[in-house]
Amino acid sequence: EEDSHSPPLFGASSSHSVSLPRATSPPSTKSPSSFVSSLPPCFLTETLQVTYCFHRFNQGKTVAALSRLSLLCPSLSSPTEMAKFLEDCESLQKEEISEYISDPGDLPCRVLKDYMALQSYYRLDFERALRRMLKRIDLPKEGQRIDRILKCFGYQFYEENKSLPTGAVFRDAKACHSLSFALIMLNTDLHNPNVPNKMTAPQFETNLTGYNGGSNFPSQFLSEIYLRIKSEGILEKDKGEQALEMHPEAAKEGWLKCDEGSGGTKKRYVVICGSVLLVYKKKDLPPPILTLSLADYYATPLSREEAKGKKFSFLVHNATKKVLFSANTQEAVFQWLSAVEMRKREIAK
Repeated sequence: EEDSHSPPLFGASSSHSVSLPRATSPPSTKSPSSFVSSLPPCFLTETLQVTYCFHRFNQGKTVAALSRLSLLCPSLSSPTEMAKFLEDCESLQKEEISEYISDPGDLPCRVLKDYMALQSYYRLDFERALRRMLKRIDLPKEGQRIDRILKCFGYQFYEENKSLPTGAVFRDAKACHSLSFALIMLNTDLHNPNVPNKMTAPQFETNLTGYNGGSNFPSQFLSEIYLRIKSEGILEKDKGEQALEMHPEAAKEGWLKCDEGSGGTKKRYVVICGSVLLVYKKKDLPPPILTLSLADYYATPLSREEAKGKKFSFLVHNATKKVLFSANTQEAVFQWLSAVEMRKREIAK
C-alpha cells in the first residue's frame, strides 16, 4: 500500500485530468525512473506522474499506482477501461498485471473479469484455450491468486462454448475451473525435474472423479489432454516450477491421518488453499494424491463411535465420496472445520 505520508497528487481533482498516452516501450529501470521515484508526487508534472505510477506499479505497488492513475485519468475508474489500459500499456510488466488482477479487492476482481473477456476462447478446444490464456497472463506465485485467474478463465470458456461441440463435455462452469486447475498441477508434475514419480494418466483421471458437475469427464477426453500436456508443457519451465508454490496463502495445512475407504489409515500432509483441499503423500512431494473441490464437499465432525473408534475425526464428503481425517486434538478438528467453512463462504460469494 502507498505510504501514509505521501503528499497528495498535483492535478488530481476531477476538473484537471489528463489522457494517458499509449506507451510504445518500457521505461528504463534506472533513469529517469529512479530519479522520478525519489521525488514527492506533488513536485511532478502530469507526464512525470504517469511515469512515476508506472514505476511504482512495476515495483509491486500495483493497487496504489493504479489508484493514482485513476485520479489523473478518471475514466480508469471503470473496470472495463482499466482492463483495456492494462491490455494496451506496454510499460507495465506482465507479472505485475497478474498480481493486480488476482488481488481479492472488489475493483481488481471486476477488472479481472473484463480483462479476461478481452480475449476470446470461442470454438477453441479447452486445452488450446488454456494455452492461449497462459501466453497472455503470467500466473502469480500464490495459490489463491492462481485460483482466481483460473476460475475466471473457466467461467468465460464455459459461457462462450457451452452450446458448442468444444464445450459439450462440460456439465457446468465449475468443471472448467476444476480441470484448468488440475492441468496446471499436471504440468508441474510432468515437467518439473524435482518431481521423481510422475503422475500417470489413470491417476490423473482418478483425481478428477466427480468434478464434472458431480459426474466424471469422458476417459478418452482426459487421456488425450494428458498426452498433449506430457508432450508439450503449457507453462514455461520456471513458471511450472513456480506453480508448485501453492501454500503461501493456505488457510490451513498440516499432517492428518487419512482414511479414503481402502481399509487403511495413513499419515498425509493436507492443505486447504483457494477452493480446494489437497492431500499429499509427503509435504515436499507433489503432486497431490487427492484433490477435493470445497465447492462440492462438506466437512462434518464425527464422534468416536461414528468414526469407528478413531478419536478427533471429521468427514469430508459429498454424495459420492467420503474421506475420513483424524487429528491429534479436538481443537485441531475445530480449526480444520473452520478453515473449510471459511473457504466455502468465500467460494459462495
